[in-house]
Amino acid sequence: PEDMLNSLFDELVTYKKQTQNSGPIIKELDDAFHQADFKDKIEFKVSVKIPVLDRKITAAYAYQNGSLNLVKPELFTGKKWIEKASLLATEGRFIKKRETPTSLIIVPEIYEEDGGKRSNIFSSLEGIFEDAKIRTIWPDKRSEFIQEVKEQAH
Repeated sequence: PEDMLNSLFDELVTYKKQTQNSGPIIKELDDAFHQADFKDKIEFKVSVKIPVLDRKITAAYAYQNGSLNLVKPELFTGKKWIEKASLLATEGRFIKKRETPTSLIIVPEIYEEDGGKRSNIFSSLEGIFEDAKIRTIWPDKRSEFIQEVKEQAH
């Protein structure tokens, strides 16, 4: 019971933090994609059906460059980060099976209140997404990614 209570608490606290902060998860990305340079290149809040799973995934941003690229910023925090990463990895694998060429791009933001486990989460996320062949844009590569989208999106 104690584990269940702690798990429920973590889930509710994480949900509350995410819903209270109605702004973007990664402001740098959101600010860039709302600039005039990206007009008619970026779609916002795009939902697509995931084959086999019979569910939808919604990405904050999407762009075309010969295929549909779903850009999904995600906050990884608390004890549920591994479940979130595993679900995204599974969804990313199945998204590739859509009739229309589609890819999932994850832009992670890691937040740990205790400040201690950030590097462990980072390396684990890297392994999970690499194994699933899901492109991941780490904080040190965000500027390059924004420039790439600017040049390639149509």
